[in-house]
Amino acid sequence: MEDLYSALYEPLDSTDNPNEKRERCLSLLIGNNDLKELLSKYETEQDAIDIIEGVETKAHSNNTAEFEEVINFWKLKDFWEGLNRLYCNYIERLKNKTIDKIIIYEAPPMPKEGKINYLLHENPKGAWSDCIKKLVDKKGHKDSIEDILVNSGILFLDLCTLPLPLTSLIRKDVWGKCIFDSKPLSVILLELAFRHVIEKGVRFAEKPIIAMGAPSVTSQSIYLYYANNKSELSENCLKINLSKLMETNHKYEKEGQILPLYRSNILSGNNYPNSDLLKRIFNKHA
Repeated sequence: MEDLYSALYEPLDSTDNPNEKRERCLSLLIGNNDLKELLSKYETEQDAIDIIEGVETKAHSNNTAEFEEVINFWKLKDFWEGLNRLYCNYIERLKNKTIDKIIIYEAPPMPKEGKINYLLHENPKGAWSDCIKKLVDKKGHKDSIEDILVNSGILFLDLCTLPLPLTSLIRKDVWGKCIFDSKPLSVILLELAFRHVIEKGVRFAEKPIIAMGAPSVTSQSIYLYYANNKSELSENCLKINLSKLMETNHKYEKEGQILPLYRSNILSGNNYPNSDLLKRIFNKHA
């Protein structure tokens, strides 16, 4: 557990055997010690083709070496420190706030042509950035995503700060598998993520509102764990109360409205974040 935490959140110098520690961490997160074997399977998956720009030619060329240039294990490690610096800068800005809103996500997106389309970069594109921009009502605003999150007192919490070649199978059979203390890996990553921001000095309101934006296979293992361990809700995650996760939706505000089972779930049917659901939970249930 401590090795996993230090590999994810702490600078590792040469005395820590950083390559070995991070390699073990990554092997745990993807559930496979042989990355070449994982990539060999991953190149045939449609989500890899959809996510990684220009990968269609490489994926169908049967040239594993070319494909590994696109999603390379060691290149992922190279992104680690850069993303961590961006995240730590964001967390530092949150220390002047009392956080009353939390969005739980999964991990940064996979690289596209060697570049990360990370939410905290200067001009991120995609469903998440569009969703968060809609939290600001004023027209023509030019605030960055980071500014919107900070000014709104929102903690955007990645379960893992490293982009990974995640598949539904990995989410179900690896992240959903119970390991330490009979907890799924997804729950352990959630607790470590909370531990990190608390140790950085972030302060929380007594009952912050939690929005679940992790993909359904990952969020399912988290919901299932807390549904079966209700006595732990107010004590784990260093006193962060997760009871809001389990509140169910019951009020339909317009005809034909479709709401997920849990009020905290802000993903629509296509597994993309829904800005109406996000505004609904943040603005009406504070």
